[in-house]
Amino acid sequence: MIPTFVLGELEKEKKESIKNLQEEGIFDANRRLPFPLIPKRLAIISVETSKGLSDFFKIIDGNPWGYKIEYTLFPALLQGDKSISSIIKQLEVIADRLENFDTVAIIRGGGGDVGLSSYNNYFLSKAIAIFPIPVLTGIGHSTNETVSEMVAYKNAITPSELADFLLQKFHNFAIPVDQAQERIVRAVRSTFDDESAKLKHIISAISWNSKTRLLKDKSLINNLQNHLIRHSRQKIKENQSQLQHIERILGIVNPIHILKRGFSIVRIDGKSVHKLDQVEVGSQLVIQLEDGKLISKVIQKDEQNGK
Repeated sequence: MIPTFVLGELEKEKKESIKNLQEEGIFDANRRLPFPLIPKRLAIISVETSKGLSDFFKIIDGNPWGYKIEYTLFPALLQGDKSISSIIKQLEVIADRLENFDTVAIIRGGGGDVGLSSYNNYFLSKAIAIFPIPVLTGIGHSTNETVSEMVAYKNAITPSELADFLLQKFHNFAIPVDQAQERIVRAVRSTFDDESAKLKHIISAISWNSKTRLLKDKSLINNLQNHLIRHSRQKIKENQSQLQHIERILGIVNPIHILKRGFSIVRIDGKSVHKLDQVEVGSQLVIQLEDGKLISKVIQKDEQNGK
């Protein structure tokens, strides 16, 4: 049983520490600090063999969501008069490496009010209150809250509760991220579906337009082909008619035929010819028509014979 006067002295020290911290305006300084979104890097002040620390690690390392918290242990005495300077010294060490940590946790197993009396100490409470990053405490089962717990950013009754608090911070971050991821996935799938439907429509339209254009072009080519055939045939007929007409003209003006008809307007090498026997094979005959045109022809053997 704890003597009444001892409890009275402990309560008196506690009230004096609270009063001094409030007068200095630092009582809630640590609690006003912004808490990291994800408290991933943790500096732990505790005793390596502490059962409370073991419970803390079991919950943190065995969490079913796979959250990873990096922690570094800074061993210190957590009970008795020497615990005050021991904890303050480790806080100073952590302060020199502040960029490596997001929060500090002071973890201890259970104990009675006397065992926790050092946590009402003004100097230890002040060191916690003015620490530049959030300080978390999980130092016992006692319902009588110490000053160190009051000025800390978060006080958990047990180390296990403190572990749950940290994991909840991860939850608070992960759940909105997971929800946002699901929304993004749904939005992306919806966009893909819409774009896929548009693409199918475009492909169908291109296919239809291509087939229609091919049919039109094929019909146009067939029409052009038929027109070309008709035009070519007509042109061939016209040219054949012209050739036949030219052949008839050439037949009429043939020198042999002219001589047979009794005309003497033919000249061979500049000489007038009146009879066929005056025409030698290979001779150049020139006929001058009435319109002044000259027609020349070399007489072949079959032509001299009248063929």
